[in-house]
Amino acid sequence: MRGMDKLGLTGVIRSVLKAGFKESYASCLNQKFSGTVMQSPESREKLATLTETFFRNGGQHIQYNLVDTEELLEAKAHPEKHRDLVVRVGGFSAYFVMLSPEIQDDIIFRSTHGC
Repeated sequence: MRGMDKLGLTGVIRSVLKAGFKESYASCLNQKFSGTVMQSPESREKLATLTETFFRNGGQHIQYNLVDTEELLEAKAHPEKHRDLVVRVGGFSAYFVMLSPEIQDDIIFRSTHGC
């Protein structure tokens, strides 16, 4: 649940993996990172390692939004300037400005993690 990740990204991963996925046909873990995470080779490597670890331990689907909260707020306020902004929602991609205000807010207020 958004806002309940009190122990950071690795805490989220550990908690989700405890839930198990054997009986689940579809499960998706949404995570948000600042867009700057892709600028550093070290951060990209950490994200790759995290993803590999998640799958190696039974995770089935993890998706990332790599966008700053400020950019999302700007896109919500001025959609005409951000028509090409694509985000991951829950197993699919969508143009941010085409989403309902409730879904936009859900994406905006997801915790932003760092690597």
